[in-house]
Amino acid sequence: MEKDLYTLVSLAQQGDRGALESILEMFSPLLNKQKRKVGLNDQDDLLQTLRELLIEKTLHFDIEHSPDFSHFKKLKGELKDE
Repeated sequence: MEKDLYTLVSLAQQGDRGALESILEMFSPLLNKQKRKVGLNDQDDLLQTLRELLIEKTLHFDIEHSPDFSHFKKLKGELKDE
């Protein structure tokens, strides 16, 4: 069963290494795309740095205070009023 990102982040923050690996796998295409933007000698280092950053941000993300769709809808309305 495939889990959504919210669930995976929540599980990863509780220490579930499998959930963290699933997040890394989910973002793998994007990370690989970014690594191809640098020279061959730097690709592995960049990929490792991006993976570490993704892990750090996942584990420290404040999942309880994340904006939901209604937040962005309100912002859109505020921008129109300016």
